[in-house]
Amino acid sequence: MKSIEQNWIICFVTVFLLYPGCAFAQSPSLLTSTSSVPSCGQLDDGLIHIPPNYNTFTPSAEGQSYVDQQYGCTITRLTDSMLDSPILPRHHYYSTLTPFNANSTEIMIFLDNGTNEIRDIRGNIVVPVASMPGSNTGVEPWDPINPNVFYYVNGNQFLKATISGGEVVTTVLHTFSAYNEVLIPDEEDLTDDGTKIWLIGNPGTECAGTGVLYDPSTDTVISQSLALSSCHKVQIFPSGKMLCTNCNGNQVTIYNTDGSLYWNPPYTESAHGEVGTDLQGREVLIHTANGVASLNACADLWSSLTVIDINAKVPVNCLITGIPAWHVSYRDSSTGWVALSFFDSGTCPDYSCFYPQDLISTWQSLWTHYAEEVVLVRIDGSQVQRLAHHRSRSAEYYWAQSHAAISRDGKYIAFDSNMDISNSGFVSPNQYGDVYLIPALSGTGTSALTISPAAIALNAGGSQTFSASGGTSPYTFSIATNNSSGTINASTGAYVSGAKGGVTDTVRVADSSGNTSNATVTVRAALAIFPASVSVSTGGSQTFSASGGTSPYTFSIATNNSGGTINASTGAYVSGAKGGVTDTIRVADSAGNTNNATVTVQAALVISPASVSVNAGGSQTFSASGGTSPYAFSIATNNSGGTINASTGAYTAGSTAGVSDTVRATDTAGKTSNATVTVRAALAIFPASVSVSTGGSQTFSASGGASPYAFSIATNNSGGTINASTGAYTAGSTAGLSDTVRATDATGNTSNATVTVTVNTSACATIANVQVVSAATTSTTSQSASIKETAGNLLVAAVYWNGSDTVSISDSAGNTWNSVPVQNNSTTATDVRIWYAQNINGGTNTVTVTQPWSVSIGFYLIEYSGIAATNALDVTSGKIASAASHSLDTGNLTTTGCRDLVVGLFADTWGTGTMTTGTGWISRGTDPNFYSMVVDNSPGGTGTVDPKASLSGSNSDAAWAATAASFRAKQ
Repeated sequence: MKSIEQNWIICFVTVFLLYPGCAFAQSPSLLTSTSSVPSCGQLDDGLIHIPPNYNTFTPSAEGQSYVDQQYGCTITRLTDSMLDSPILPRHHYYSTLTPFNANSTEIMIFLDNGTNEIRDIRGNIVVPVASMPGSNTGVEPWDPINPNVFYYVNGNQFLKATISGGEVVTTVLHTFSAYNEVLIPDEEDLTDDGTKIWLIGNPGTECAGTGVLYDPSTDTVISQSLALSSCHKVQIFPSGKMLCTNCNGNQVTIYNTDGSLYWNPPYTESAHGEVGTDLQGREVLIHTANGVASLNACADLWSSLTVIDINAKVPVNCLITGIPAWHVSYRDSSTGWVALSFFDSGTCPDYSCFYPQDLISTWQSLWTHYAEEVVLVRIDGSQVQRLAHHRSRSAEYYWAQSHAAISRDGKYIAFDSNMDISNSGFVSPNQYGDVYLIPALSGTGTSALTISPAAIALNAGGSQTFSASGGTSPYTFSIATNNSSGTINASTGAYVSGAKGGVTDTVRVADSSGNTSNATVTVRAALAIFPASVSVSTGGSQTFSASGGTSPYTFSIATNNSGGTINASTGAYVSGAKGGVTDTIRVADSAGNTNNATVTVQAALVISPASVSVNAGGSQTFSASGGTSPYAFSIATNNSGGTINASTGAYTAGSTAGVSDTVRATDTAGKTSNATVTVRAALAIFPASVSVSTGGSQTFSASGGASPYAFSIATNNSGGTINASTGAYTAGSTAGLSDTVRATDATGNTSNATVTVTVNTSACATIANVQVVSAATTSTTSQSASIKETAGNLLVAAVYWNGSDTVSISDSAGNTWNSVPVQNNSTTATDVRIWYAQNINGGTNTVTVTQPWSVSIGFYLIEYSGIAATNALDVTSGKIASAASHSLDTGNLTTTGCRDLVVGLFADTWGTGTMTTGTGWISRGTDPNFYSMVVDNSPGGTGTVDPKASLSGSNSDAAWAATAASFRAKQ
């Protein structure tokens, strides 16, 4: 049982009740089947016809037929939702999505729970619900050419489904990896040639999402740039343009195949329309004018349908006028007939409601022209043929509307009807429906089936594409007698004979009615040339021969790169003077068939590179060309003590420098070619290791390798610099780390030196506490404090509050504030955080700390001098209580500056009193109301430290949080 999403079921109900009618893509070719005529019914006489026995009529059983009592058309009942399994209402979905397969022998049935089944045109089940694949929606359009194929989407994949013996075999045609999901808009069909369909990527409400134009015949994404922020309905024109209803704020919009805007017709209200080609081959839109005169060709601006040429953007004729609410189907542009079905757009009680409970007593007087009918209209508006009353009580609910849909060949029309069958006690109340079938057009017959060509002779392995005419398309090609073991494409007729020659194959075409026509293929042995490939030296010779095909044979040089010659009769070939090239020898038989042989004309053996310089221990891979492969490499003169890989030519110089080696390549014919290798001393950098204090310098030099040398810092942990030419290195400001200095020679060899960067305490500024301002705890959303600050100093804001909300900070001096990570004791809602502003502006400054809503909040403002103006923050730490404790600490900080100021902040929402600092730490402020304290180690220090404090007295609890940050001194 397949499963689908259900949200699409309601997306079109309300609008369809107001403006029914929809459509889909057709072939843009000029219409030729003008001889098709309605097979039953009556020409419109302009009169109102109430259906006979309106309240007593009983439809035939499933699979049986009845004759419409007013218009005489034979109608076949395809489903019986009261008796079929599962017991659910059945429909054919909608007018603009044809339910018929390519040859009108099967029909897609849509069940009320969102699943589908397939039946033949007598109502027999071909594929049951349980055998249908799972899809994103119930929209599963048929392939317009192959009657056994339909398409669907699942997740972000577009799949092909092939019916085989009551089962469905699925094939993934495309995975749209850019989207989590794709869907086929819920009333869209493919174009008649099967090459285009619009999909929606990452769909939202209805068909909102990204419009993706896809060609399933070639698995090509044509475009995917159309963004639809809103969308009610999508249809596709023969050219692939999109007709979009209620899209991106417009009533009706037409988009180009690349997703760009083509036209916004000036409709003031939206309504569903239909698309296709008219009798003159124009690409047209069938739509109501909705009161817009410039888009109207009918006497009535509202209750009518006008045919609009979308290329000229003008109306060309009135299709029909004076009509009630409608649905429109033009799936058969090739026949030029439009199917319309009409319904009661009112609410019950009205003229089309269940009898006796909902039918208004004056229903007969309310009946109108065309009410509750299915009709055919010629696309040029020249004829209206009334076929039947659908007898569905259409005002009861949306699925009671008949949604008549015509097949692509115009043979049949499917419509839905509840036939006045009440829903009382039914499994799905208010949705009951069954599917019925009307024969639509006749005169669509064709001439006798013929295959072309009827006879042909081919070489073994030769190809021929067969075509068919007459009969009833689509056609299926096969090999009835396959003596050569050939193959054929069943759809295209592309035939390839097998390897066995001297035999005859029979190719057969069958039409959809079972008629056949045969063609005879005489398969000759394939033309062959011997030898098929050969290698010769310049000026060498080779005689070629031929077999198969049709003698006599003629030899030629099709591609003569060497300057060679050949005897056209005997095949005696002599290569030219140019080596390292390929000639192509061709033999042609008397039937014009050809076969080629390849001659490789070898060049002289050459080793590459012919000379090279490498460092002692350096490497070089040699290659060879010309001669006769494979090649063997060796060292003919080995002064350096080097090695070489005989197969790959990978050479490594030995340890002896200032000498030359000779590398040799030898081909299979014993010819040789030599290369000279100059072995230099290996590249070395001096000194190889050194210690330098921060800001200190060291000049590096290099020897060996190939000058000139370039110096760089391969690993720059200290922030140092180096002169690339002279090797003059200066250590950065970060100590306790190592830098790597690299020398690179002209050939790319490298040598590294290690620099240990130590602290230069003599260049380190003195850190001092300038002032402290405290904003004591207050329950508020905003807390401020003012301070008169000195330009260039560091300003620290140590903030504490209760609650997990994010605190923000700003000041009036325009300083830039940064923060260390917040420490949040979520168990007790204790939060601490350190903000800092480096290189501050001078003057009076008001600092404000803000919360989204009122909490207890306080902070300390502390100004320090002697701190680096940039990159002041060195390291941070923080802790929250993991259990009740008397002692508090922030965790270790290991500083890297020449001297670091460490600031620590402690807070506890449960305690009261005054905290006590740890040994070596200076209290810069306490707040007994919140139970907090801020400390520092001014004038700073180096190494690993852990700011500490203790609770008042012998208090011990798990409500505290602590944070610390260290700041580098100026250098």
